[in-house]
Amino acid sequence: MSNANEIQERARARKERMAAAEKKRKQRAARKRAKVGDLVFFPLLMLYMELVFHWSSRGVLSFSAFLLILLYSLFVGWVFLYVPLHLIKHEKARNVTGAVLIVLYSLPFLIEYFVTKAFKVPYDIKTIVNGAKGVATGFMGVTLKLIFSFSGLFTIFLLLAVPLIVYFHFVRRWMKKGKADLRRVAVVGICGIAFLCVALLGIAFNSKLRGLHGKQYNFSNSVDNFGLLTGIRLDLLHLNSKTEFTTAQQMTIEIEETSTTSENSQNPGDNSGASGETSENSGENSEESKSGVESIVEVGNLITGYSRLDIDFKELAENARTQQIESLCEYADSQTVSRKNQFTGKFEGKNLILICAEAFSGSIIDPELTPTLYRMATKGIQFTDFYQPASAGTTGGEVEVLLGVLPMSGGASMTDAVEHNMFLTMGNRLKGYYGLAMHANDAEFYDRIYTHNELGYSDGFKGYGTGMEDYVTSQWPQSDLELIHNTFPLYEDKQPFNIYYMSVSGHSLYEPGTNAMTDKHWSQVENLPYSELVRGYIACNLELEDAMTDLIGMLEEKGIADDTVIVICADHFPYGLDEDAAIEYLYYLNELYGFTVTNYLERDQNRLIIWSGCLEKEPPVIVSEPTFSLDILPTLLNLFGCEWDSRLLPGRDVFSDAPALVFNVMGDWKTKYGTYISDTDEFTPSDPSIEIPEGYVDNVTAVVWNKLNYCRGIIDSGFYDYVYDNLKE
Repeated sequence: MSNANEIQERARARKERMAAAEKKRKQRAARKRAKVGDLVFFPLLMLYMELVFHWSSRGVLSFSAFLLILLYSLFVGWVFLYVPLHLIKHEKARNVTGAVLIVLYSLPFLIEYFVTKAFKVPYDIKTIVNGAKGVATGFMGVTLKLIFSFSGLFTIFLLLAVPLIVYFHFVRRWMKKGKADLRRVAVVGICGIAFLCVALLGIAFNSKLRGLHGKQYNFSNSVDNFGLLTGIRLDLLHLNSKTEFTTAQQMTIEIEETSTTSENSQNPGDNSGASGETSENSGENSEESKSGVESIVEVGNLITGYSRLDIDFKELAENARTQQIESLCEYADSQTVSRKNQFTGKFEGKNLILICAEAFSGSIIDPELTPTLYRMATKGIQFTDFYQPASAGTTGGEVEVLLGVLPMSGGASMTDAVEHNMFLTMGNRLKGYYGLAMHANDAEFYDRIYTHNELGYSDGFKGYGTGMEDYVTSQWPQSDLELIHNTFPLYEDKQPFNIYYMSVSGHSLYEPGTNAMTDKHWSQVENLPYSELVRGYIACNLELEDAMTDLIGMLEEKGIADDTVIVICADHFPYGLDEDAAIEYLYYLNELYGFTVTNYLERDQNRLIIWSGCLEKEPPVIVSEPTFSLDILPTLLNLFGCEWDSRLLPGRDVFSDAPALVFNVMGDWKTKYGTYISDTDEFTPSDPSIEIPEGYVDNVTAVVWNKLNYCRGIIDSGFYDYVYDNLKE
């Protein structure tokens, strides 16, 4: 009996030992799983947030972008989340800190998601900070609708709720079970830094990525290629960056086989400059072929000379107070001065009404639906290949049209620029004119109450809240017809006048019931062969059509239509049509355009209108070469016979001998020889029969980035102040 008991006891002990061993094995496995889960959670969290953000708003990532984002996620997840949390010994404090960090890291993804959904481009830090007040006051209804939409709430759930649920349900327990000693924490931190080094090494060996990471930095491109968090990091590094220019052996955008160079020209500005570049604007001098004007107007004797002011940039460079201004002077000195031409002074002494039309698209122009816009587009100066780059919303478009530069400081570009002397604006150069800038919406939005009073208009700026409420009805959006009809008496008898309107009737949203202008004109579009949203967009723009019909009628009744020039351009493409910002998902825009958009240049194709009653009495003027928003200011300065210097503006007078060049902040560009898309690094010749010389694409790309850096320098530095103070007028 005792033997049996002993056997049972031994069996029970053996079973207990096996159970204890199994328990320890499971505990070790649980601790191991906890350590692994704890180790991979934070990098995976960063990768997860990046992927959700990109796939929901920016489109599919390239393979190289995915790899870089993975490497950066390992770096950020380990160095900035895993390491600091595991240095906190108190469990409750660690849990709370982890939750707070997750919320903080999710915020930029959520903010940029809604920004990208609304404006179709991610906004840099300065733009977010400067635009926050305007969004809160001027577009709160639109913003709330976007946030509380199904896609908005679902994205909040994905980017905020899911990470917190996983963290509290799993990760905090993993951190408790799989406690890491200091040596392990140090090794993880070092590994994170090693992955950063691998990413930076990969960028260093890729010329395109190296440029985007350095001198060719652009926030949107950085987000697409490196991820949002890295884009923000680079944005912080570039907040106070200095202007740099590329030096090359040949910086021409003309092709020798089809043109002659200006080496034998007597152009006083044709020199190599201190940087060692040849002029970026060198090219042929044939007046008609150079300007791309297919049919020219006889306007009297040909005007000889150059569009230049008495500026010695070499001397200014020698005496510059900063290295940045010295570089800008040297760059300006390297540029070729463009020639005056048969259009110089054609509109001298005439009135000017410049209209930046909210979300306008030339696709709506139709002889039956919009007869007045059609009349203006076909009986004025016709631009058959015009582009309006969109990179910073409406304020970015205004920067391009009014200042003649691309908004390289994002949404803060206008406020940054007007801190300096913007002496080349039409408000400043049309001396002796009565001037007034107007907008029917909130005067404080985008700080227009400040910026637009610094543009040189003699009577400043009038917006809703600073007097415009007496002229337009309080509704959304406000009426362009009311804006123009009711304010016309303010300037009709103050000739010559220089008027600027920023319209608003074309603003999204476009569904019936959400937009007063859509509802007003719905009966005119309800039977058109488009989707409801596109019909709503067209309906909004019929208010601009009515406004132009009324304006021309008032000018003709007053007898001053022949003495008044009306210019209409967009601020940006109609980005309110599509929820998604990715090029491949612009379905409603494709419907409006009638073709599938494949790149940013195609997206930004538009129509520029320059009309005057006097032009209707003359043969048509057709500008067929590529033109864009930065060409508007220099072209108007030439047409109105203003004193200006072509070396100071990155755009061109389209009637001059300066070669055509269109470009955007992404580094995409187009010349008459072809189109280059930076994202794919592909150049498509416009005429396959023309042989493109080796190095042509690289040279034009260098020209473009020099111009982009020059735009940044104009906005961020006191270059214009320095030039104006030393101007010999």
